[in-house]
Amino acid sequence: MESAGPAVDVPPTSPTSARFERLFVRRSEARGLRVTTGCYRAPLPLGWAPELDEPALDKLSELAAFHGGAPLAGGEGAATPTPSRDLAGPRGRGRAIVAFADDGAAHACFAACDDATGAGRCDAMRAEIVGGSPPQAASPPLAALVAALHHPRTAVGVLASALALVGAILVRRRPRPTPR
Repeated sequence: MESAGPAVDVPPTSPTSARFERLFVRRSEARGLRVTTGCYRAPLPLGWAPELDEPALDKLSELAAFHGGAPLAGGEGAATPTPSRDLAGPRGRGRAIVAFADDGAAHACFAACDDATGAGRCDAMRAEIVGGSPPQAASPPLAALVAALHHPRTAVGVLASALALVGAILVRRRPRPTPR
């Protein structure tokens, strides 16, 4: 099935890449219509948690509006099969998508369309990620951080208990003076 708008493909990834990379930001303009697409790749050594979907889509929405040159606001995000959000503004449309590669990296992509004429030429725009795989599960440190953010009182109690236990062990094992 042919897409009515730009398609953003998940590019092949390098397993040796270990930093946040800007893959591309591409812009094309013709007769008052500007289409901008961008894709960023970031390795996820700690995995992915569903709680990260909204902040990632928020940042992608900002990038789409900035690079696309049009005010775009996001609606509700869709979590399946990949986190995504449709964007809309007075003159344009956009989409923010997060997908995951086989090597565990995240590909955060956006597409933005700005119609300076206001003729509604962006209404048919559709952007999608082609390829990808499910995200890696959150590692224990990331899962602990997410749990601490969701349950701060419990996290503070666990931390205080752990510190008290360490303190008690250190006091118990300290060297004692020997009697003469």
